[in-house]
Amino acid sequence: MSKPTLIYTPFPKPTDNPYLSTNVRLLTELGYNVIAEPSSWLDRGKFMLKHLLARDIDSVVLNWHENLFRHRDGRVKWTGILVYLASIMLFRLMARRVIYVRHNLYPHAFTQRWKRSLAMWIVGMGQSLAHVKAAHSGHLNSKGFKYLPHTLYRTFSQNHISRVEMTDSLPTNYYVMFGFIERYKRIDEVVTHWSNEDWLVVAGNCKDDAYMALLKELAVGKRVYFLTRFIEEDEAQKIVGNSKGLIVAHADEDMIVSGSFFFGISVSTPILAVRTPFLEWFVKNNPGDCIDVSDSVESLLNSIQGARELSQCKNLSEIRALFSDERVKSAWLSLLQVPVVKPKNLIGERQDV
Repeated sequence: MSKPTLIYTPFPKPTDNPYLSTNVRLLTELGYNVIAEPSSWLDRGKFMLKHLLARDIDSVVLNWHENLFRHRDGRVKWTGILVYLASIMLFRLMARRVIYVRHNLYPHAFTQRWKRSLAMWIVGMGQSLAHVKAAHSGHLNSKGFKYLPHTLYRTFSQNHISRVEMTDSLPTNYYVMFGFIERYKRIDEVVTHWSNEDWLVVAGNCKDDAYMALLKELAVGKRVYFLTRFIEEDEAQKIVGNSKGLIVAHADEDMIVSGSFFFGISVSTPILAVRTPFLEWFVKNNPGDCIDVSDSVESLLNSIQGARELSQCKNLSEIRALFSDERVKSAWLSLLQVPVVKPKNLIGERQDV
């Protein structure tokens, strides 16, 4: 018996967020033949036509699909709106099930109110065309989303980490902000208010030269260290794992969960974060002593003086178990088996459910 075919988009590249490759691996372990769309628009059109005629796709999983209608600089890509909606309709016609994984309420780059409202309206239309909508936080269950645990990040043995040679001389005692250096993460607010005797290490790649210049200006005379380059996975584990805590300051209304949070959990580092609906839901259902939630960046920084050391975090293993491969695979199975209701407005819809 042949394996059911599943289209996963965007399909992971070697330099992509490990989140994508981990989910492809888990779906493959569940018995799916996970494939990608072609990269060129011409080949993609042929691909769509082929599978529309063959009706041989079991499922489609969409991640960050709303990025089709935004430019990186925050402008709306108007033609992308048509591509966004048309592609979901085509996926629905060619596949037995379409799963829309909602990572953000709207693209991070949309800072103007009218763009946010437009994006949320369009995404609402888009996810209504999918058979299943999923999110990485249980606080959205009441809005019709199925809960899909976020994957953890790959970690290395302590023996391996001890042999990792750092080309950068990091301070001895430091807190860390790790990941792509972008404006929505409120790094500038943290640097502005940083007055701690310990160091703040800001580590990650940055494509916004103007923002990087601003951060360096704000950091003058303060114990702030910037490590701005591509960081390998084992280096990242050493940098974050050796810190006194990982700071997660972004809590904008667009965000559902933070990848930085899950990286910190993966490498057994205490989390100091600004309150979000996800964190409220998570801490309420999983109390422990490893996640410190504050109402603002200022209150977060004020609490750092009393932050817990890593050795005092006693329940990280229990927290990690909530996002284990087996938990994620079980959730995927549930999503892939949700009964599909035949729509009334899509002619030619597959009915073999």
